[in-house]
Amino acid sequence: MQMSPYDEKTEYYDPNSEFGIGIGDKVDAGDMAFGASYCWDFGDGLSVGTTVRWYHLGMADAFCEGMVGDLGVMYETKFRNLRVGAAVLNLGPQNRWARTGSETGFGEDYPMPTTYRVGASMRVFDVVTHRVVLTSEYKLSPNGTNRVSVGGEYTFHT
Repeated sequence: MQMSPYDEKTEYYDPNSEFGIGIGDKVDAGDMAFGASYCWDFGDGLSVGTTVRWYHLGMADAFCEGMVGDLGVMYETKFRNLRVGAAVLNLGPQNRWARTGSETGFGEDYPMPTTYRVGASMRVFDVVTHRVVLTSEYKLSPNGTNRVSVGGEYTFHT
């Protein structure tokens, strides 16, 4: 993702100044990531997958880049295609922004936003022309917030 350059705004916003909204410089922001994924099927309904990503974040002259990974597991039972899965996202070392304008040129260390997810899905109705699947997921975010999501899907086959 890349943003077009925009006028820099400072904490000293003064609409009556000669520059109007800041010091008059143009800044841009963007990010990009490249990754590779692989999955292992262990048979009997058990599979494990992983992703490794390199990322780069930029804002004005400051930037941050590094490596993170995801790890997930899924088990498909024989009961109504009940599937249970779990994943840990954004596993990686602490990082810091470079070119922040501080004495050292680096910002403070910050941990990666590791997220934990657990979910399940089940076909509750499955005949020749109709199928109903119900799903649920629990998510624990880096800031400690919990979120439960539920959903469903209806499929009509002709």
